[in-house]
Amino acid sequence: PVLRFWRWDDQGRAAVVALNFSHRRQRIELHFPYGGKWQNVVTGRTREVAGGALDLTFGPFSAALFIPV
Repeated sequence: PVLRFWRWDDQGRAAVVALNFSHRRQRIELHFPYGGKWQNVVTGRTREVAGGALDLTFGPFSAALFIPV
């Protein structure tokens, strides 16, 4: 299973988190509060979110933390 959640700081800036607790690869649809460019601070990769979600594949015991850029 992949745990997914959103967080906001006191200024209203969002973060989207996904954690794969499985020993298997997991393909998920990760939803975002709004579109635009988001950076995964774990990998440094920036993705364009359109339509409110990204299709992602997570390796075993991996994580992602996305912040808007």
